[in-house]
Amino acid sequence: DSSSTGTLKHLTFDGSNDYVAATTPLQGGTSYAFTISGWVRHSGAGGYLWSQYPNDSTGGRILIGDSGSALYITTGGTEQVRSTSTLTAGNWYHFAFTRLAESWKVYINGSEDDSEASGDNSQLANTAQGLGRREYDPSTTYWTGEVAQFATWNTELSSANVTGLYNSGDKSTDWTTSYSSGMQSYWAMGNKTTQGTDTASTIYDQSGNDNTGTTNGSMSAPTTGHPIFANGDVANTRAVLKTIDAFTS
Repeated sequence: DSSSTGTLKHLTFDGSNDYVAATTPLQGGTSYAFTISGWVRHSGAGGYLWSQYPNDSTGGRILIGDSGSALYITTGGTEQVRSTSTLTAGNWYHFAFTRLAESWKVYINGSEDDSEASGDNSQLANTAQGLGRREYDPSTTYWTGEVAQFATWNTELSSANVTGLYNSGDKSTDWTTSYSSGMQSYWAMGNKTTQGTDTASTIYDQSGNDNTGTTNGSMSAPTTGHPIFANGDVANTRAVLKTIDAFTS
């Protein structure tokens, strides 16, 4: 609903040395199922958005990459699924990656964007999470952009649930209200403060699982961003605001 606005807080990554680290890894549930979801606004420069990628050949090394116009996910260096919609730099997008056994899916703005039926079917590497870079050899892989409402689950969320995340009101909606089952971590970037108020050094896990993130580099506390519409389109937001202004001036 493009008439529903809200103000989204987010964490900004400079692409140089900014990242968030958490020691508790995402571990898949039954049939190694998991979901990773969040809101991103990228710069188009590419890099690695998230990873569990140890400094060895451990199986299940996983990362979410940004090609500059698409998001993709790899395990053990092999790409599993990639978004097909073109992601325009400067616009906000909601994404979700899901897996159940060998089945992988990627969603963009609440709709399934691509799927692969015979991907990797192994447990994820038991190592620290990194948001904003690849944990192993990160020197050239830092990500530039803004992230908000980032969460992981040890279940495969249904397409209806992913759509529900995307349509969750003004984007400051508490994801634990309707989507807490299987949730392993939830970094709300200042949009929820039940477990603690995020600072320049600490991003609290609002799922209640104590998977608190520690910021690194020159990061600031989550800040208020642009008004966000359900389609994540900043340009559309500005156009609608101009229309409102014309009627009220």
